[in-house]
Amino acid sequence: MISLRPNPFDPAMLDDICVKARKAFATSGSGAFLRRKLGQSLEYREHRSYVFGDDVRHIDWRASLRHGGPDEFLVRSFEAEEQFQLLVIVDGSATMRAGMEDPHRVSKLEAALWICEALGHIAGNEAIGIGFASLGASSSRDRVSFVQGGQIGEAFAHFSQGLWTSKAPEGSEEVSIGSELSRLKQSSVTIFITDFYRTNTAQAAFEEAIQLASRGYRQAVVCELNSWPTERAILREDIVSLGAVGAAAERSGAFQASGPDLTAAEDAIQAQRDGYAQALNRGGVVHFAWDFPDRPGFDAMAEGFRLRFHDFLLASELFGRVG
Repeated sequence: MISLRPNPFDPAMLDDICVKARKAFATSGSGAFLRRKLGQSLEYREHRSYVFGDDVRHIDWRASLRHGGPDEFLVRSFEAEEQFQLLVIVDGSATMRAGMEDPHRVSKLEAALWICEALGHIAGNEAIGIGFASLGASSSRDRVSFVQGGQIGEAFAHFSQGLWTSKAPEGSEEVSIGSELSRLKQSSVTIFITDFYRTNTAQAAFEEAIQLASRGYRQAVVCELNSWPTERAILREDIVSLGAVGAAAERSGAFQASGPDLTAAEDAIQAQRDGYAQALNRGGVVHFAWDFPDRPGFDAMAEGFRLRFHDFLLASELFGRVG
């Protein structure tokens, strides 16, 4: 296995991209990094039923008499704003690791860790608390810690090394991250980096994690790494052993993939992607498709990464929200 290679960005390039991303939104300054939460504020949100522990000073007696049921009191709830917390979750499954042994390729896991590192640099500049976690891999057993400033580099190094050298989980070995997500602040933003190749129980666990990460005022961003353009270019040229894709039967032996083989694989992958996209079609979730280049090789991937990261920042709305 090759070592994790340096990020295609240097700090100066990242800072320049951040400046461009800021200009794309009307919101600027520290306000861009504020998210709403329930709390003490003068901004009214809604009426809701009183529950034990609510401040009795917020009971709306007139509304309770008009609209409340027998023995029901209605309280005013308010919303405030605070700087958001950023959690980046990387899919550690086997398909994310394809190509890790080839020094001429960039695996999806390596690209995902590049994204993590770049987001860590931005969080450090903006004084945002950031945490790193893996989806399913054994390295996610440790409780997520949010760090700021000079601690971010050390936290990322520990996380990336642990995930890079760990093995992909199998079946019951997969670790749920639901408990961590349920503890997130209401103003949190969670970025999932995955390839949409998870199936059955693993897919169900992912969809549950998305629901938890987008509950209430929380925002979830799903960065889908689509490596099929690169894989298709490789399959057109090389003699390979192509395993089962989707519902297609496995062909044994090594062979050069034909046009129909590639079409069948592409159709199966697209059907899988469409299923995920439908599940993500809900409020509080942003979906960004990160397409790999159609030319294999480290240089092509590094160049494409520098171009796509800017688009990803705009789509994720970290520097502001559209509308």
